[in-house]
Amino acid sequence: MIESFCCPKCSSQLAISGVVTVEGEILPVFQCGGCTSEVLAFGEPLQVAFTFVVRADGSWYEPAASDDD
Repeated sequence: MIESFCCPKCSSQLAISGVVTVEGEILPVFQCGGCTSEVLAFGEPLQVAFTFVVRADGSWYEPAASDDD
């Protein structure tokens, strides 16, 4: 598993923040404190640290941007 990855928004080198298991695959989670994403919380927009996971093929995915609810 990778331990660091560049932020897709600002290119800062980030250390792994944690892991998540998706369909039996363990994926690394990264957060960039310098970049933000907007999410809805209690019906209101909220700015949060840009958080994303990296797939085994090296592509990244932002779970907060998904509308797969």
